Formats: sequence, C-alpha cells, structure tokens
Amino acid sequence: SQPQDLGNAVRRCAKAETVPGRPSTEATARACLARMSELQSQNLAMTAWAYATLGVSDQPLLSAVATIAVGRLREFALHDLANLLWAYPTLELQVDCALFASSKELLLQRLPAEVGKVLARLSGEEVTCQLATEISEFASSLLELAWAFAFSGQETKDLSDALRAGLAAIARKLDEGCSASSLLRGQIAGPAPCKEAKETPSLVLDLPDIAVVLKPPQWEVDARPPGEPSTGEEAGTFRISCFLQSCFPQDRCPLIYSREQQYGIIHRLDVPSS
Repeated sequence: SQPQDLGNAVRRCAKAETVPGRPSTEATARACLARMSELQSQNLAMTAWAYATLGVSDQPLLSAVATIAVGRLREFALHDLANLLWAYPTLELQVDCALFASSKELLLQRLPAEVGKVLARLSGEEVTCQLATEISEFASSLLELAWAFAFSGQETKDLSDALRAGLAAIARKLDEGCSASSLLRGQIAGPAPCKEAKETPSLVLDLPDIAVVLKPPQWEVDARPPGEPSTGEEAGTFRISCFLQSCFPQDRCPLIYSREQQYGIIHRLDVPSS
C-alpha cells in the first residue's frame, strides 16, 4: 500500500465514530512507524487526529509523529497543523520534542498573512453561503489552535492575543458583509404545504432575534443537516417548519424557508428537562 493509505482505515473509523479493535489500531501503528519518514504532512496530521478522535493513545506512534512533524512544520497547512496539535492535549499526551514551542513561533509568523488573505477575500467578494462556510472552517482552525495551546502547558499569551485579534477582525468583516440575500441565494423555497392537525404548536415567545415554540406530540422538529432526509411525512407526523412558515413571512425571516440552514431551528428542549 502507499504510505498515505496507512492511516485511512483509522481515519474512516474516526469519521464514523467507530472504534476498531486493538489489534487493528496496533497493526496500523506499527505500519506507520515503519514508514514514518514517507508520510506527508497531511497524513501525519490525519493519523494523530484519527487516533485522538477514537481515544486511542498510542504513545510510540504519536511521539514519532510529533518528532517528524517538528522538522517539517512549514509544510503543514493551517488546518492540518491545528488537527495535529489538537490531538496531544485531547489524549493528555506530553511530547518531549519542541512541537508546541516551534509551532507557536511559526504561527506568530504566519497568522498575520493567513488572516490577511481571509480579510482580503471578505473585502473583495460577496459573502455567499459557500464563502461563509470556507471562512467558518478557517475560523474553526484558529479556535482549535487556541484550545490546543491552552492545554499545552506552554506560555501562550502572545499567540492567544494574535488568535483573538484575527478572529475578531474576521467576525467584524462578516458582520459588515453578510446579508440574508447573499447568504441564502438559491436556498429559499416557498412555504411548504401543511397538513391539518387536531393540535397545533403555540408561539410562547417572539423576540426580535429568537422565538420559542411549544409543540404538541406528533409534530416533528424537522431540522436536518444538508443531505439527510426528513422522516416527518413517512412517519405520519407534522413538521414544525410548516408551523414556523405560517407564523413568519419570508421577507422577515428567510432562514425559516431554507432547508440547508435547517429552517433556522437552533435547539430543542424536552419539557421535563427545560
């Protein structure tokens, strides 16, 4: 197999949140150790991330990954470096090499330029849903780095300040450039037809930026990630999105008409626990 294929099985398990048996993870670790020098930076980060996600603490493998990575840090994309560094405090592993210290120095050099590129895009392009998603992924990497260093035992105030300043600048640009029309272009559909029900939900709180709905049984909170089908009609239930669309006009609350944005539904609480 190719060197980059060694960690793919563990990565697939991590994505599926399925922990493979110990013989499998140990065999993969041995294979990775034998060909460690052949792994690309992305594969090093992926291997560390996958083992940490699965909660498998293989000290020899992850120490070797850290040692190899220190000498090749400039090859790492920002999100790969974030995944790599996140793995060690997640598993509560201490590394003997200068992984965090060297990464800190590199990040202090790279962050201004990396954040500058993002700010330039936000200044020069319309903030569409696709662009907002890409910027969100970049911001998530910055947050992942902040978390990793917070638990690294290193003195990181200067890096924390740089990460905070970058995130704040990006947030301000997003606030300036975002609009419902640009973010939701092509996602808005007309109101969905609603079936008649003996009991209907009630709007118990309606504030300018949030509403609270009390729903009776047989009404489904049909917020689903993109690509995941709703089961409401198949199960004979009623969809809460239909009720919301009957309460709020599209020009006032466009999110409620966008399935890709999960109809603007942000949380569900059961009555006994709320």
